[in-house]
Amino acid sequence: MEVVDIIKDSLKFPADNIKQLAIYILLTIVIAVLLFGAIVSFAMSVQNVAFIALGVLLIILAIVVYFIMAGYQMEVLKTGLKHEIEIPDVEWKGVCILGLKKFVVDIVYMIIPTIITLIVFFLTASPAIYTNLNPAQFSSDFTGSLLFASLSITLIVAFVVYLIFAFVQTMAYGRLAKTDSLGNALNIVEAVKDISRVGAGKVIITILLLVVINVLITGILSSTFIFAVLNIIAAPYLMFAFYRGNGLLYADLE
Repeated sequence: MEVVDIIKDSLKFPADNIKQLAIYILLTIVIAVLLFGAIVSFAMSVQNVAFIALGVLLIILAIVVYFIMAGYQMEVLKTGLKHEIEIPDVEWKGVCILGLKKFVVDIVYMIIPTIITLIVFFLTASPAIYTNLNPAQFSSDFTGSLLFASLSITLIVAFVVYLIFAFVQTMAYGRLAKTDSLGNALNIVEAVKDISRVGAGKVIITILLLVVINVLITGILSSTFIFAVLNIIAAPYLMFAFYRGNGLLYADLE
């Protein structure tokens, strides 16, 4: 599919799956209530330690709901892979397990760029750290310049690395949805190759457009309190659109 067709299909898809979208919106509200309840419980634990147990229970329930929501996202992605019009009825246990796998993928694909960023920071900051330990050798202005240079380099590297891994991560989602295999999803080398197989330009343009649309709409709605309430519907709608587009994109894998 062409990029324009993917975007059009993605934005239309949630409206054609109102029932499943409503369930996802309900899950969003449930997880918000659970987290709010946990915060209140921990605050009340000052008066009664029993509230700590309640807070922990609510956090556990929120985590389970989160895994279900993540699994739902993968189910939406699967419809794109198969070019299905509707989301089939899901089995809760299976969706929860799939969501757990997606969570692991998210963690791994964020840990690697984080490690790279930290390594770059410590390597570039080492001269400044050394001069701080030996202040007699260099002026404080020079030390400050070294730290500024280190932070600048680190921020640039971090932006590039996280951006690259974000695109590769979309391919990992496709691999997970297609094979249901965590091992395949965590095969970073093959995920990188998938970008070239689909078409690097197509992947970058499609994902960026979906993200920009998401940010613009949620940003506009967040400008006032009244519109912000609409984000309860808009955010899940755009989430469905993103993963639908991700699935359609990966379906073009040659």
